[in-house]
Amino acid sequence: MNGYQTRSWPAKRRGLACLLAILLVTGVGVGCGDDDPSHPLIGGEDVMPLAVGNTWHYAFRMNEPGAPIIPMSRTILEYREISVDDRTVTVAVEVPVPDETRKAEWTAGRLLRNEADGLYLYGTVDAEGTHLVTAPRRLVPNEGRVGESYELGGGRLLVCVAADSLVNTDFGEVSADVYVMWLDEGTIQIPDIYMVPGVGLTLFSYTTQSTTWLVDYDFD
Repeated sequence: MNGYQTRSWPAKRRGLACLLAILLVTGVGVGCGDDDPSHPLIGGEDVMPLAVGNTWHYAFRMNEPGAPIIPMSRTILEYREISVDDRTVTVAVEVPVPDETRKAEWTAGRLLRNEADGLYLYGTVDAEGTHLVTAPRRLVPNEGRVGESYELGGGRLLVCVAADSLVNTDFGEVSADVYVMWLDEGTIQIPDIYMVPGVGLTLFSYTTQSTTWLVDYDFD
């Protein structure tokens, strides 16, 4: 189906909701952002480069025989200044590429910002306007450290299980940090989440439901 070589994690696996819907759209995360409003949006150590025009091309497929592969892309549209706690912060507006066939979870745009310790969500955008989160929420650190975990709220825990792990992708071999998401009852919600520093999200997979993987990307 794709070039990724996934690992076998503990047997208990259950997919309940889309990772992007949980982490990146609804903004469930951990920590608070750097208070320096001039912190760069673009940097070599950032897990997700946020230059205007950067585009990620994904493919989605249900894990069932004969299921079609659905292409979907997202891009950095513009920078926008927002007011957070009486200070002005510049965020990147990340949105679906128009006219793409995509899952409903991918239709909302997001207000993202790279801080010194990771990628943060500041809000979402949709046809009804801009919706800021109560407090900026870290989605993922810039660098994975094996064994470190992050409370995500709602009984969810993000755990780094491998760092700098070589994986084969549609665009070549890359070094990825690998995470799993646990529920508080001791089951794995999402067993394979690959983040490639300098590229972003490259894979997340439900064993019994679906897989989404990065096919290619265009960075300015």
